[in-house]
Amino acid sequence: CHFVQVIAHLLKPRGWKPPVRRQFFLDCNEIADLCESAEKIFAAEPTVLQLKAPIKIFGDLHGQFGDLMRLFDEYGAPSTAGDIAYIDYLFLGDYVDRGQHSLETITLLLALKVEYPHNVHLIRGNHEAADINALFGFRIECIERMGERDGIWAWHRINRLFNWLPLAALIEKKIICMHGGIGRSINHVE
Repeated sequence: CHFVQVIAHLLKPRGWKPPVRRQFFLDCNEIADLCESAEKIFAAEPTVLQLKAPIKIFGDLHGQFGDLMRLFDEYGAPSTAGDIAYIDYLFLGDYVDRGQHSLETITLLLALKVEYPHNVHLIRGNHEAADINALFGFRIECIERMGERDGIWAWHRINRLFNWLPLAALIEKKIICMHGGIGRSINHVE
């Protein structure tokens, strides 16, 4: 899987339209390559990212790929033609579920992370958990768009990757960003 091609296929802030065919354009091998490459980057990152301004921060996307494209159109996209050289991007979780295009959303974000590992940052939301996204649409989307065997495999593989996502980000040692709180069971984070 050549990640620049994934970005070129998906990152169309002005011209994106939902695919005519619901069949997803990546196969299991390409998803595996993307997940393995991104996982290596996430594995080397701390649980709490230390980031610097300027930075753009994005909340829940929930598979609403069209909304992500509109945000990129309005506020700039992470690309060499955009502002990636001087502004970082932070996504606060809940990339999948509820929307029609969770696969496009998560694969674009992962490809951007691989292409710009020091400028694109993803943290984990509650929908980056298999027990949640099995119920709220991501598992079904994978099966419907990739077939039962491949869809279940892709769903499991992407969920394995989610376990490596950082939990929070601290910007300029002043602003803490997380999806929805750290929970009572966590007493200390390094």
